[in-house]
Amino acid sequence: MHYVCIQILIRNTLMRSTLLYCLPFLFQWSGAQLVNRILVPTDDTFTYSDNTIRGMESLLKTYHSTAGSQFRRVIYLKFDISVLSNQISTSRIRLYCNGVTAGGDKAHIWDVYPVTVNTWSEDDLTFTNAAQKAGADVTSPLLASSASFDAGLAIEPGYIELSGSALTKALLDSVNAGKNYFSMRIRERNVVKNGTSGVFVDFHSRENSSGFAPQLIVEEKNAEDAKLADLKVDDESIDSFSENTFSYVWRAEWNKLLKINV
Repeated sequence: MHYVCIQILIRNTLMRSTLLYCLPFLFQWSGAQLVNRILVPTDDTFTYSDNTIRGMESLLKTYHSTAGSQFRRVIYLKFDISVLSNQISTSRIRLYCNGVTAGGDKAHIWDVYPVTVNTWSEDDLTFTNAAQKAGADVTSPLLASSASFDAGLAIEPGYIELSGSALTKALLDSVNAGKNYFSMRIRERNVVKNGTSGVFVDFHSRENSSGFAPQLIVEEKNAEDAKLADLKVDDESIDSFSENTFSYVWRAEWNKLLKINV
């Protein structure tokens, strides 16, 4: 069971000293159901080796290397989060994998890290300019991870999920800060080889004709249930009233009747 609390401050200027009165109104919020929002990236790409732009390719590739960052394949995703409320409960990422044949010498695990600059675009991000366009290549905090896929075993085509409480916190912090976009970087944790050959893993991009675009799935409390139906003073709606606004400041003369409709 959830509640909405409205506090009204009344400033009394009839006396030399200003007095503040706080009148709390508590309403039961009984219909707080959880809803899933499925977001598709506004931009997705991967970087590797040079100044090639790969934002329009149908596949997003991953591979980890300790021989040098230029040999890695790293995925970048950006989502429009302006549709989210600050009532986020959980979040997870889904990537559609083309499948991996058996024979890798280490487990496949994918990790998610923050991207510090949200102004990058799939039309201009490359390995060469990634630090300039998307910010430093940070490895902390670790936002989310996939399950571990055992070494040597095949991975069937299908969605792979990555989740973690740090991802949910980062999303919530971004929403509360008023940010419209949220970016992340996804890379494989281990160097996986089959013999002497590297094992590259392909995921579907938003441009892929399969329709299996990357997804950010956010579970949040239905903010619709917390909206006021109307807010009136002497039976007249206040000028700034909007059901999408959760905070109001206005001036009214003494002895006015306030009516709150929920």
